Amino acid sequence: MKKYINNRRQFIKNLSMASLGLASMPSSIFKLKTWAAAAANNSNLSGGYKALVCFYMFGGNDGFNMLVPKGDEEHGAYKLTRSNLALEKNELLAINPVDNQNMEFGLHPNLSGLQSLFENEKLSFLCNIGTKLFPDTNKQNYIDQKDLPLSLFSHSDQTQQWQTGRVNERGGFGWAGRVADLMGSTNTNTNISMNVSIDDGTAFFLRGENTNGFSISSRAVQTMPGHNPISIPNSYTGLRTAAIDSMFDHDYHDPFYNSFNSIYKNGIESNLEFLAALNNFEAGGGLTTSFSTSEAGFQFSANLKRVAQTIAVAPSLGFERQIFFVHVGGFDNHKDLLTDHANRMKQVDTGLREFYAALEELDATEKVVTFSMSDFGRTLTSNGSSGTDHAWGSNAIVMGGPVIGRSLFGDYPELILNSDIDVGKGTLIPSLSSDLYCAELAHWFGVPKTDLDDIFPNLKNFYSTSSNDLPLGFLTV
Repeated sequence: MKKYINNRRQFIKNLSMASLGLASMPSSIFKLKTWAAAAANNSNLSGGYKALVCFYMFGGNDGFNMLVPKGDEEHGAYKLTRSNLALEKNELLAINPVDNQNMEFGLHPNLSGLQSLFENEKLSFLCNIGTKLFPDTNKQNYIDQKDLPLSLFSHSDQTQQWQTGRVNERGGFGWAGRVADLMGSTNTNTNISMNVSIDDGTAFFLRGENTNGFSISSRAVQTMPGHNPISIPNSYTGLRTAAIDSMFDHDYHDPFYNSFNSIYKNGIESNLEFLAALNNFEAGGGLTTSFSTSEAGFQFSANLKRVAQTIAVAPSLGFERQIFFVHVGGFDNHKDLLTDHANRMKQVDTGLREFYAALEELDATEKVVTFSMSDFGRTLTSNGSSGTDHAWGSNAIVMGGPVIGRSLFGDYPELILNSDIDVGKGTLIPSLSSDLYCAELAHWFGVPKTDLDDIFPNLKNFYSTSSNDLPLGFLTV
């Protein structure tokens, strides 16, 4: 009996993975807009394929040891504040921003790939960015605990706020999911979702009211064990395949069973469709760009390789738009920050460098924007265990041909304690709002400005969608 239960659980698990491929057509979008109306309103759908690639640094990236002041005075203040967590000036990799804000900057010593991408105008940074309710948030707001993001230093809440675009509520849907709700009909393929997660199950970021994420693995495309539509008919696998197909084709009296069958049958078929396209691509030679392997500790690279392969097969699958979610874990560095963060920076650097090379091979650099998100920043001060605690503002990465390269957007803060934006232990109030960042990404992707407030309801506190300017101006739209 135990064996049966385990097999049944595995069966359901694989069905659940397959089911994520289903993309349904909603009857209404947001304010009762139809798919056709949304597409008609969309002025940014010319120019062919576009993709957004979000890489999420789970735990809270120490952005001020990623992008570091390098000038004598500024680095001296940084070193005094950060104490045993500071990187030495001679370790930093120099960069030369177009507008250096009268400062010198360097990158973490393990970011040589990002240094090259930055200097070649393929990458930029957004400085001191985070979740905010109002642009004039100050220390008194923090003292009074008024007009602040919900549960400011909570991993789960801040992760959800970055992924939903709603900083004062829990639940809802991911902002990429809501974008797909609005724009999914731009893809001729309605079997496979616009939104794809790699080795991350059903990422909250990708879920919409009418959209599920399509979950795939960097190692292999999930298929149902024992189900192979090209198997020999009277073989063991052939008989199992026929039995499974019969079960899903059966018309049950119970509407729940019929709905269940429809969902999972479509999920299986969408996975098989994706697998066929991927196999055809590999049979034709696949990618020649070399990626590091997960076995060597570079799972991020392996995940980005799968993203590149998926971008490569997008035309054969009928995709004009796709949004991807990949992740890097291990950024909650309450101890051993210098060692652990260095390892994570190496993984990020290697993955992004290899991914950009693959996009060049695919002639897709102008079609893809890759961007970082993370729970929050880290305290500038040490917690006494060679680590840091949860903070607020941090720095983010944007990469791609449409990015205004070799630039720093937003004001890089003075890294001193007890400043006007330090609410304690070097916890910095962000100068840039995450809403501005995410709204510009969504608009580049094709969301009309008139729909941005629906996806990011707090955006109106920072930006008027009637403006001729972009929210931040880091992309060419």
